[in-house]
Amino acid sequence: MKRKRKKRPVLREALVLKALKRQALHEQGGKCHWCGEPLAVEDATADHLVPRYAGGTTRHGNIVAACKRVAGGVG
Repeated sequence: MKRKRKKRPVLREALVLKALKRQALHEQGGKCHWCGEPLAVEDATADHLVPRYAGGTTRHGNIVAACKRVAGGVG
């Protein structure tokens, strides 16, 4: 019998990341971590200071709020 893959951990991580993004944006005074421009929560993305591939975790202190333009590498 084939087991179904659970969706909960992915959903939980997304909710945690969303909460950490909001908290980071609040702590940053509503500005992008990288460029310093004013930023609304709807326009922000969560960015890892230490990337996950390099061992970074999705925890407070490693997540910053950034504008999508800068976090995407365009800015």
